Amino acid sequence: MSYSVGVDLGTSTVKVCVVQGTRILKEDQVHHESNIHQRLGVQNARKIIEVAMGLLEKTVLQVTKNPAVEISRIGISGQQHGIVLWNSESLKKGNLDCSELYNWMYPGDTKAAAKLPRSTSNCVFPGYGMRTLCELASYADFDSDRHWNRCGNIMDYFACYLTGSDKVFMSEANAYCWGYSTGLRWNSEILPFTPKWIELPEIVRTDVGTFTKLGMCRCKPLNGVPVGVAIADLHGSIISVRGSYTGADHAYIIIGTSSQLCFVLSNSLSLPTMPITTHIFPFTEGLSLLAAASMNGGNTLDAFITSLRRWSHEATQTENSSHVDMSRILSELDRASSELKNNTRAGVPEVKPLFTAERGSQDTGVEIHGLKPDTSLIQMLIGICEGVVQNLFALVPADLLTSYGVKKLFLVGSAKKDRFRVHIERYLQKHQIADHIELIYADTDTSAAYGVAL
Repeated sequence: MSYSVGVDLGTSTVKVCVVQGTRILKEDQVHHESNIHQRLGVQNARKIIEVAMGLLEKTVLQVTKNPAVEISRIGISGQQHGIVLWNSESLKKGNLDCSELYNWMYPGDTKAAAKLPRSTSNCVFPGYGMRTLCELASYADFDSDRHWNRCGNIMDYFACYLTGSDKVFMSEANAYCWGYSTGLRWNSEILPFTPKWIELPEIVRTDVGTFTKLGMCRCKPLNGVPVGVAIADLHGSIISVRGSYTGADHAYIIIGTSSQLCFVLSNSLSLPTMPITTHIFPFTEGLSLLAAASMNGGNTLDAFITSLRRWSHEATQTENSSHVDMSRILSELDRASSELKNNTRAGVPEVKPLFTAERGSQDTGVEIHGLKPDTSLIQMLIGICEGVVQNLFALVPADLLTSYGVKKLFLVGSAKKDRFRVHIERYLQKHQIADHIELIYADTDTSAAYGVAL
C-alpha cells in the first residue's frame, strides 16, 4: 500500500494531507501564529518549520505506523514571494538557524528600492524576495559576520531542511514571484546588488502535475522518502481541483489570506494589455497560468475584527483580553450570507475593503458607504466579503471568462464558503455569464497540500 503526502506552508496555517491515489485519507491544519509583533510582513520562520515538522509527523503516523516504507513521496508548497536566509552548515547538522521570514506583505524600504534597477522581465513589488534581499543587503549592518549563505522562500527552506540539501532549487514560478527572473535564470541587472556571500537558488523547471525530486527525507519517521522541489501554493491549489486535466477552459477563484482569479490559457493566445496586478506564470507544456492577484482576501475579516478590538480598547481604556471566537463569527456569517435574497442588500453596507493596498496602487484605505446606527457586525462583514469579490473581479476584464472559452469556474479555499460564494454567483448573474459557466466547489479544505500530494 502506497501513500503520498502534501505539506503547505501558508501565511496563517500549515496544512498536511495524506492521499492514496486521489482519495484523501487524512488532512489537518494548524495556525502557526508566527507573526512578529509590530513588524508587518515579518514572521518567525523557525516556528513555521517547527509547526510543519510536528504536524507532518503527527498526520502521517495517524495513517501508517511505517511511513518510511509506505509513503512514496512528499510534495511541498507555500506562500509566494517571501524570503528567508539560513546557514547551510547548520542546516546539514539539522539545526534551524535562519533569519525571519520576510513575506509577501512586507512593505519594504522605498528609499533602498529606488536604487535598484528596473526589472527587464516582470514587475517587482514590495515583498518580492529578490527586492527584499537587495534592500536588506544595502544596510551597513546587514549580516556583518556573513553568517547567512543560502536563501529561498519558506517552502524552499523546509524542503532543504527535510533533505539536508546544500543546494537550493527553486521552481520557475516561485522565482518569477521573487522578481528579476527570466525563465531559468536570474536577470543580470540585479546580480551586482545581491550579497556575494549568499548563494542564490538555482531555478528549475517544475511543470504542474509533475514531481521534481530534490532529495531524500532525512527526518524520522520519514527517513528515505523522496521530497520534491517546492512549488507555489497557487499552483498547488489549482492542481487540487484540476487533477490530470490538460485542457484550457477552466478558471479558478482561490481565497485564502489573499485572493486570486486564475485562467489556464494556451501559450498561443494573444492577450490584451493587463493591469500590473495580473501575472502570467509558467504552468506546463503549452499552457500558461494567468493570475489576477489581490492583496485582500480572508485577511480583510481579521483586519476589521482587529480594528474593532483596538477601537474598543481606545474607547474604554481597559485591556480587552476576551477571546474572539472567529469560528463562531464565520459560521454565523456563512449562515446569514446563504439567506441573502437575490439583488437585495438587506441593510448591508457597500465596502471597498482595501485594508492592504494593491500592488502598484496608492494606499487609499477602506471605503464604507451606507453604514447606519443599526448596522450589525454580520452585515458589516457581509459587505466586506462582497467587496473582496468585487475587487478581485475588477482586476481583470469580466469578458475574459467568456472570450477565452471558460466553461468551468472552480471555487477553492474560502471561495466556496457561503460568505464569498453568494457574491461570486451574484457577480456572474449580474454580468449575464452565469448561464455559460458551471460553478464547481473544491472537495478539500487543504487545497494546496492536497494538490502537491497528488
